[in-house]
Amino acid sequence: MELPVPQVFLYRDRSDPKLTVYDGQQRIGTIARFYNGEFRLRGVNSSWNGRAYEELIEYDRSELDESTLRAIVIRQIQPNNNSSIYHIFERLNTGGVFLNEMEIRRALDQGEANSLLERLNKNPDWRLLIGAPKPDLRFRDVQLVLRVLALAENWQNYSKPMKDFITNYMQALDKADTRKIGQLEQKFIKACRVVLSELGEKPFHLRQRLNLAIMDSVMACSLELADSLKTDLDRKYKSLLDDETFIEAVTHNTSDYAVVRQRFQLVHYAFSS
Repeated sequence: MELPVPQVFLYRDRSDPKLTVYDGQQRIGTIARFYNGEFRLRGVNSSWNGRAYEELIEYDRSELDESTLRAIVIRQIQPNNNSSIYHIFERLNTGGVFLNEMEIRRALDQGEANSLLERLNKNPDWRLLIGAPKPDLRFRDVQLVLRVLALAENWQNYSKPMKDFITNYMQALDKADTRKIGQLEQKFIKACRVVLSELGEKPFHLRQRLNLAIMDSVMACSLELADSLKTDLDRKYKSLLDDETFIEAVTHNTSDYAVVRQRFQLVHYAFSS
């Protein structure tokens, strides 16, 4: 029909010669399926209606074959990660159902990290701790697992915004070897088991709602200290909830660098003593 087709966005990774489709998958996939004879045209010019690719006349096939699908190829030079791709995809994601942060990460990262996070999110002790019997269909609970792992490994080097911090961690996790993946999984399972046995179900709910700052600091420190986690956590946790400084750090400006560091230092000290 000689109508323009919107451009697609492709990404060239430093370590992979293949191009990754970040916007335009449906367009490219539809063209490929038509060429493969998987469907016939509907609702178009009568000379094409009901025809598969092989049933078009030679002239029409030639016109289609020679049509242009423009592509923008992106390659990030600095910094040494894929952060720009996340932001580009986030800005392109303006039509249809708006994807949340974790849905975007899952779309862009297809490695082992996704599988690990899904397994951990189904852990029955974890489900009881966050007070949600069934996994969230839009993966918001998976993001909580990712947040815990990222902070457990690197809270000392946290930097704003939290969204970018955990996105960068997930990209690094995709490149981790199987040994590290296994160790992380075992530590998470052990931390959930100990915290549940010591603190009971839904311990991170403040005023009837899950408090992310309490959850991330307690779970991340428990994961970090999983191999040497002391008992009597219930008494130590109650003392934290009675500490005005801790309560301030989990209710105001909770993603600021100084506030994150403060609440983690308080929990780390309380749980390791």
